Amino acid sequence: RRVHGGHSTSMALEALDETAAKLFEQQKRKKVLFAYDGSPHSELALRYFESLLAKESLYEVLMVSVHKRDSVDDAHAAASSAADAMRAIAALIGERHVSMLTFHGSPKEVLCQVAIDEQADLVVLGARGRGAVKRFLLGSVSTFVLNHVAVDALIVLRNEPRGERRALVAVDGSELAEKAFKIALKLARGLTFYVLRVVPMVSRELGGGGEEDSNEADDPESVPSTIKAARLRRAEQAVEDYVVRARDAGHLAHPLVAYGDARAKIVECAQSLDIELVVLGAVGTSNVGGVTVGSVTAYVLNHSPSNAVFVAHW
Repeated sequence: RRVHGGHSTSMALEALDETAAKLFEQQKRKKVLFAYDGSPHSELALRYFESLLAKESLYEVLMVSVHKRDSVDDAHAAASSAADAMRAIAALIGERHVSMLTFHGSPKEVLCQVAIDEQADLVVLGARGRGAVKRFLLGSVSTFVLNHVAVDALIVLRNEPRGERRALVAVDGSELAEKAFKIALKLARGLTFYVLRVVPMVSRELGGGGEEDSNEADDPESVPSTIKAARLRRAEQAVEDYVVRARDAGHLAHPLVAYGDARAKIVECAQSLDIELVVLGAVGTSNVGGVTVGSVTAYVLNHSPSNAVFVAHW
């Protein structure tokens, strides 16, 4: 009886270990809400997300298909297409880690509500076309979600073939930039990292005698070269710390430091380096040189030449 009891105890312990392992795996897995409507934009997002999933599989993916109430045929077609997409993702991370929800209504409102109700860690969206006009506008759904839900987002803009896969991670010393960097280490496995710190042009007071403030954005040469050099050295040191951490995590990584408008510099670097994925925070640390909080993210989203932009939120 003691032997049998020992065997039972062993089986019970094994079952307990298995249960604990499953709970631990669930805690590690991030919940991803994938917006899918069968459009070319969501197909591009699917293909790109799959390329990341091949590198990182610790996700629980919730496919969300939204269609109008009066469009029965479109609803059936979208549901069928979403099921195919779900199977494609399941082939990478396992069927039990993928599920699908279908809704009637406004896509942007439904996606926001589902993201909140499901406590999503990440929302994946395909951005609809941006017209060749002065004021570039991201798709209304992706813009609405970014502005109304405090959740990380992967906005897929295009999915063109590329050679070396590269990620540009913009850091500014904020907690949000730190969060974005940590997520990028896992999300962008297999990509070469370029860590960018932009030293901003800011207002400075010239000092007594009734002299008025001067703005670097209007007159960059007004800043003494010693002050500018000191700022650049601090930025280089900060970026080097990030580069070391990226290399320790197994990435090829390179430091980048620029001086000027963060919006323009991020886009310029993405263009010149043929960057696939831009990573940055949803908001900035301050209003710098007339740039309002959040405008860096909006500008990059609407002007980036990259395949996708990852936006970290609080």
